[in-house]
Amino acid sequence: YPPHVRNFLQEFNDELVRLGWVYENASSRWACPALPVKKPGKDEFRQTSDYRPANAETEPIAGVMPILQVIMEHVRGMCFFGLFDFIKGFWQLPLAKASQEILSYTTDAKVYTPTRVPQGCSDAALHFQVTMERCFAKLLYKHLLRIDDLLLYAEDVDTYLEKLGELFSLMNEFGLKLSAAKSSLFQRSVKWCGKIIDGDGVRHDPQRIAALRE
Repeated sequence: YPPHVRNFLQEFNDELVRLGWVYENASSRWACPALPVKKPGKDEFRQTSDYRPANAETEPIAGVMPILQVIMEHVRGMCFFGLFDFIKGFWQLPLAKASQEILSYTTDAKVYTPTRVPQGCSDAALHFQVTMERCFAKLLYKHLLRIDDLLLYAEDVDTYLEKLGELFSLMNEFGLKLSAAKSSLFQRSVKWCGKIIDGDGVRHDPQRIAALRE
């Protein structure tokens, strides 16, 4: 890793250790390499790991991820929207003790064993999706959609406020945390999953199809 990436790995994992989400494990029998990925348009990194060796030994669970074209039908005719992003999404979910050492990873300096679900391991995305569907079952596909981010929607302000309160209540009930900096309320138009959504319907984000037009 270059120096600036090593600094990121050290600082990021020091914070995870402080939170109790990973612990140093010099005697681990498993260790896949940490794989920092630069965030789009930012001079920041997201830590993932190259879990191909561990994933090759994993029997994947069966499940269904949402089909974007299908769930988008629920937002037609809605006028008020809200976008919400989880803080360190997968890391908010506990990892079974039996799976922890298998998903250990190594930086340039240490081996860490996670106690929370790490990004990059087999089934992490599906497990997160299924867990969120269970947590938000009362609102899902009625006033809430989730793939990468949460999208809250309603036809009028009173309903929006009611469903916003229900969303926050469910977040508190399940101990989930949102990023205030990446959340927005009372939007009349939002960009979500490559689409522009507003009271007129759903359409492609022009920036996503600019290359096709050119």
